[in-house]
Amino acid sequence: MITCSRATFLNEEPEASWQYTIKRQVKDNCEIDVVLLQAKEGDLKLRNFEKHEMTCIYPVGVAAYPDKDLSVCHGRLKEDLQGIIIEKLHAYIIGNLDDIKSGFNLEVITNTTNTTITG
Repeated sequence: MITCSRATFLNEEPEASWQYTIKRQVKDNCEIDVVLLQAKEGDLKLRNFEKHEMTCIYPVGVAAYPDKDLSVCHGRLKEDLQGIIIEKLHAYIIGNLDDIKSGFNLEVITNTTNTTITG
């Protein structure tokens, strides 16, 4: 990635196997294709996304695992991974709503015509 030389790299992590293919340099950026080859542990939903791909664009000279920063990526795999993140965040918020509410010191007043949040 530092020189944006064409190459393929396999990253074997405990949770998943990833394939990175450095495709080409576009101006001062490096285009890298990322494929989720195999989900191994953790969230079983990840298995539904095996063989899905995304393309990530990093500045030339940067060395990083492209799947770690979804903000520089686009494609089906990115959407899949963001969906998992949103589902987990939603479940966390619902499961901890009372703690979150008390942290903001909000009072919810509900009647038949409207709902008011005061704080």
